[in-house]
Amino acid sequence: MNERVILITEADLGGLREAILEERAVSGSGQQLAEPQDWLERAEVVEASAIPGDLIAMHSAFALADLETGRTET
Repeated sequence: MNERVILITEADLGGLREAILEERAVSGSGQQLAEPQDWLERAEVVEASAIPGDLIAMHSAFALADLETGRTET
């Protein structure tokens, strides 16, 4: 199977790992976090400047258009 390449910055990786640990501590279970944890483990850590400009990343702003109604949300 051809898996997608996951790019992440060191800062975002640390923040997401911390969020997963906090959620496990609160919920007492990490079952629902197994897949996101797997994504983080196989992510390629890169400098923020290496993230392509057309990629939606953490703290990104983007416009989403409903093709049926023409309504746009940011």
